[in-house]
Amino acid sequence: MRILAREFGIIPGESVGKKLNDLFASLVHIDGEKVVEFEVGDYYIDSDDVPCEKLFVTNTIAENEWRNGEQRQIKRVAFNIKNLKDVTILGNGARFILRGVMTNVNLSCCENIELKDFTIDVHKPNLHKITVTKTTPFYYEFELDKDSDYVNENGRFYFVGKDYKMDFFECSKVSWWIGLVKKDTPENIVRTIHPLMFVYKLKELSHGKFRAYTFMRQRIKVGNRYHIYDVRRKDVGIFMDRCKDVVLDNIEQNFNYSLGVVAQDTENITLDNLKFRPSNDTELEMISIADFLHLCMCRGDIKVRGGEFVGAGDDCLNVHGIHFQITNVDDNKIVVKFMHPQAYGFNPLRKGDIIEYVSKSTLMPCGQAKILESKMISEYEIELTLDNASGADKKYVIEDISACPNLDFSNNYMSRIITRGILVTTRGKVEIKNNNFNSCSMHSILFSDDARSWYESGRVTNAVIEGNTFGYCPMYNVYIKPENSIHAGYVHGDFIIKNNNFNSTPNGGVYAKSTHSITLECNKVIGDKLRIDSKNVEKISEN
Repeated sequence: MRILAREFGIIPGESVGKKLNDLFASLVHIDGEKVVEFEVGDYYIDSDDVPCEKLFVTNTIAENEWRNGEQRQIKRVAFNIKNLKDVTILGNGARFILRGVMTNVNLSCCENIELKDFTIDVHKPNLHKITVTKTTPFYYEFELDKDSDYVNENGRFYFVGKDYKMDFFECSKVSWWIGLVKKDTPENIVRTIHPLMFVYKLKELSHGKFRAYTFMRQRIKVGNRYHIYDVRRKDVGIFMDRCKDVVLDNIEQNFNYSLGVVAQDTENITLDNLKFRPSNDTELEMISIADFLHLCMCRGDIKVRGGEFVGAGDDCLNVHGIHFQITNVDDNKIVVKFMHPQAYGFNPLRKGDIIEYVSKSTLMPCGQAKILESKMISEYEIELTLDNASGADKKYVIEDISACPNLDFSNNYMSRIITRGILVTTRGKVEIKNNNFNSCSMHSILFSDDARSWYESGRVTNAVIEGNTFGYCPMYNVYIKPENSIHAGYVHGDFIIKNNNFNSTPNGGVYAKSTHSITLECNKVIGDKLRIDSKNVEKISEN
């Protein structure tokens, strides 16, 4: 069935927030395949016109980060798409411009759904660029990007926009992960402390131009560009929860708050030809406050192909499970708990899944069981009824080994990534092929697994890293480092690294720990021999 958005009064050039979500709600009552088509043009979505949803989104704002007066976990949602099946939303080049602080898209409990050929941008978001124009021994001067509006209230300056008012100094005393782009390396972005951290006086010279008095100006240089923002991850770009068979094809996001795409407890995700990058008419050089793609406790096949990712405030891609801490054992029932404060409030542990008990110090399996029943008993705890809990112990965590997707990450371009290119912890088949890691400020690829800090599981059994080009990277290009404190066996399995171009001199290279085997074949290196470091690796083969 073909449905024209115009028939619902959704017309280019107008504010369409309410009509848009009325359209999505009406699709629940239509059986069969449905294609919703938009005309090319600009559509405006105001935060006052969209629904609110209570959403628990993994790896976002922690409970103790909410402030007085804020509604915990309540999100305004521009595209609120729930309980739909067999739907294609075809943009035909449409651009949706969001006014206000929102989650761009919510996909909840949907199956066989495709979003295709449209752009999402945000009008004057709460992200601001400071460009240093002058330095002296006692002060430095800077100017703001043209889209940043502000007010002066009794000598205090505040960024202002739809749904936000933020003190220039907000987070300046605690933020060490602000994005810095240096004049001579415009494709690189690195984490740094807030540029106003040691400023004791701020003077407005003219509109948008300021003088900052500080005793610590040595780190400030002319041409430096700092991006400052509310560091709390309150909203996200595109959120998927409890979905199956989701396709995003040729979707462009020019800005999102925190994570660009975040998926949890979702099966089979295809992300083709995504363009997450600054728009042509913005001065901003980063567009996402956190990861571009963050996929947690997902299943089936994850495909990320042909994307362009520029300007992330954290990893380009993170794929992982969760190590839940066992807190109680009672006969054949156990209680497990979310341990990281930024993940809670959802239950991805399904009836029929297989779990492993895992030692926190060795990350080795210590037993296995099947889930017969799973239910949440609080926002942080899940009670599992098992076929056999004889190996369970409160000193262990668990990993759901049924929620370990395969990953195909190929033909993507990444630049101005503030941390890792990709972070992978899944025991599914992993293929990382023909990508351009143009600029990452930490490791290009990290294979982790930990049960002590982020609690992101799990083991990587086999991975192929082939045909990639590794550009700027001050650390290792391939970093295989499970966070075990005791080596009691090989946490990770077998890695093939072949036909790659390592251009990250004088750094780059490969590091592996507690890993069964590394095979290196036909790789090209600019400069000296490829750096290879290891600890507790069974076999390294190099050709």
